[in-house]
Amino acid sequence: MTTTNAAHHWAITPIGATGAPHRGGTAPTHADAWFAAFGAARTALLAGELDDVAFTVDDDIPTAFYSPGRDADGNLDPVEVTVDLTEMHQEGTFAETADRIIAASS
Repeated sequence: MTTTNAAHHWAITPIGATGAPHRGGTAPTHADAWFAAFGAARTALLAGELDDVAFTVDDDIPTAFYSPGRDADGNLDPVEVTVDLTEMHQEGTFAETADRIIAASS
């Protein structure tokens, strides 16, 4: 049995919220923590649990924010939300991913 060190913490909250996170957890890597946070945000946004979201990874202060566009009726486009969050994940983990690729090819 393999044990994974879940040393990276993540949380999502509504933008401007204080108190306990809407959802949170741990992950084995910084990139995995961002991935988990973005996945939880997508689920919460599309379920109508949140109107917008602030992300906190390995810190007590949110470092990324997302307020999705809505149609005239106030509905979200699931594809647009997924694309936006995927792009945010790529931007947020670019340096870490690049370092891992370089290290793996050295």
